[in-house]
Amino acid sequence: MQRSFQQGAKNAPCVASRLRKLWFGLLGVHFEGSAWLRKLDIPRAWNAITLGDNIMLDRGVTLIVTQSATTQPRLTLGSNVYVNRNTVIDAHGSLSIGNECMIGPNCYITDGNHGMNPNASIGSQPMTNRPVTIGNDVWIGANSVVLPGVTIGDGAVIGAGSVVTKDVPAGAVVAGVPAA
Repeated sequence: MQRSFQQGAKNAPCVASRLRKLWFGLLGVHFEGSAWLRKLDIPRAWNAITLGDNIMLDRGVTLIVTQSATTQPRLTLGSNVYVNRNTVIDAHGSLSIGNECMIGPNCYITDGNHGMNPNASIGSQPMTNRPVTIGNDVWIGANSVVLPGVTIGDGAVIGAGSVVTKDVPAGAVVAGVPAA
């Protein structure tokens, strides 16, 4: 009896992950294969999100697609991607993350920004967006921020705590505020 209870406790996270995948799939998130989903938040526009095969989203990850839902994916994560705890990925127009990427905890990646017209209040201005593209085999260190309009090339490494404000070439290692 004790053994079967312990086995059930070990399987609980797997069952919960499968139920989350089923739930988000029913809402419209497109899964291209297996997924390991810890407690995460996807508040809206589910049909604008595509998640590749063998994806792992850790506890506290938030995937946001802002504005009206669309049948075109606006947030795409490739295969074999791991997104660590408490990371927010915020797509307003087009945000894509390639295959084999690792994203550290507490990161923020966005393609959107508030308007900055000095003659109008910030809250009254429309959001602007510029596409963000993160290539294959990219490592983004803990507590990093990737801002609108950035392309990060294949094999690049972003040091922990960096703020990426401009394109990063393939294979480059950058760090700092702003990352260079």
